Amino acid sequence: LIDEVAASMLTAVSKATADAADGRAQTEAGVIAYFEWVDGNREAFVVLFGSGARNDEEFATAVRNVERKVAEAIAPLIDAGIDAEHQRLLAYALVGMSESVSRQLVFHRCGR
Repeated sequence: LIDEVAASMLTAVSKATADAADGRAQTEAGVIAYFEWVDGNREAFVVLFGSGARNDEEFATAVRNVERKVAEAIAPLIDAGIDAEHQRLLAYALVGMSESVSRQLVFHRCGR
């Protein structure tokens, strides 16, 4: 189930970023697509990032794999004159911040 939900999210983001002109536009389109996906798929977000997924080792591993895939896709788009390891670190920071904001949106109904 986690793999299906993750595939749905990743597909939405990939489609949104496919035609972007540059890294910045691609990143912006990806972030917008991600939050639109969260807003339209709240139950799926809970499956993927709810506390239950973190408590089960198999689910937690699957979620970490999703986070890794997303961070690996974002990292090369960060064009800030830094080395690849720092790009990767910033990509993970973006993933974590996006997840945290999404939790507020889903669990506390912010923005509505």
